[in-house]
Amino acid sequence: FSGCDKAKAIIAMLALTALISTVIAAAVAPLLFVKRQARKCVLLQNSYWNRFVEKHAKILSIKEPKIFVLNTAAPVAFSFSFLSSKIFVSAGLFDILGKKEVEAILLHELAHIKNGASLLRLSGHVARLLSPFARLANFLGGSSVAREESAADDYAARVQRTCRHLDSAKAKVTDYSNCSRSIRG
Repeated sequence: FSGCDKAKAIIAMLALTALISTVIAAAVAPLLFVKRQARKCVLLQNSYWNRFVEKHAKILSIKEPKIFVLNTAAPVAFSFSFLSSKIFVSAGLFDILGKKEVEAILLHELAHIKNGASLLRLSGHVARLLSPFARLANFLGGSSVAREESAADDYAARVQRTCRHLDSAKAKVTDYSNCSRSIRG
């Protein structure tokens, strides 16, 4: 920072530090989040769901992801792929959805893994939460997230030859969320 006065150098250093910490948070925080979730979950093994995911992972030419069950009544599902792929599904999701609806959710998550969007999507979410430059972090979100979700939905509907199961699953999850909000509120 030669030629700068002390105040300009401090401001430049603060801006650079904020930028570097944002980049690190966007890359590291999702990995730490997934590791923490995996430790709190039960690895699903030797089940119908493992065979279902294995079959469709082969069709998509991706390595079979591990399936983890979150111990929560809230219906939640998300995937993550970086060095290895993982699908997280809550016990509550199995409680409120039927077999075809769970299959639709798993197909949706497999499509995210195939498209490699999981790390980017989770990083974008973390960046928007943690970044002092949250508005600048929107390049990781916004319409690209909507396109990713639509593509994953389209894949599940195409494989099942109907969007009925996925639509039904989404409606049940939304109903659960609305009901739990009204109980808390």
